[in-house]
Amino acid sequence: FDLEISHKNQIDNTVNHTKQQKMTAYSNNSNKPTKAKKPIRKRRPRRELPEDLTDLYIADGDRPTDLDVIAGRGGGSNHHAGNKRYWRRILVERPVYKRLGKNDNAEKNEIAGAIYEYILETGGRFLQLDSKTEKWFVIPQKISLDKIKQALR
Repeated sequence: FDLEISHKNQIDNTVNHTKQQKMTAYSNNSNKPTKAKKPIRKRRPRRELPEDLTDLYIADGDRPTDLDVIAGRGGGSNHHAGNKRYWRRILVERPVYKRLGKNDNAEKNEIAGAIYEYILETGGRFLQLDSKTEKWFVIPQKISLDKIKQALR
């Protein structure tokens, strides 16, 4: 009788061990399951402002007008009249931009360029406050276009 129980336990242990091996994949030298690696997504490098902003500063004493778009976060930029005007235009163009496919970059650039030109032609500028000098400077066109495209997404 004891021999039958012992033999039955050995069979149960073998069956359980076989099931565990089928359920998990082990690397050669490890008892831990291996994980599938995610492919690394290559990102486009971020556009950065030039280190020397002296050519971009607006005239001393000049302040942003109600036509200017102010880059930044929070209430200062959200409630600025120029930013409200900018966002009205963004919201008009966004449905068209979103309908475009992943590879329709020429059309997307055209929409962003049209918004950029609209701001400039109506007397506005894209401005940002330099936190070190407390002076306003004009954001370069490429960075402004990137910001417009981000807002359109």
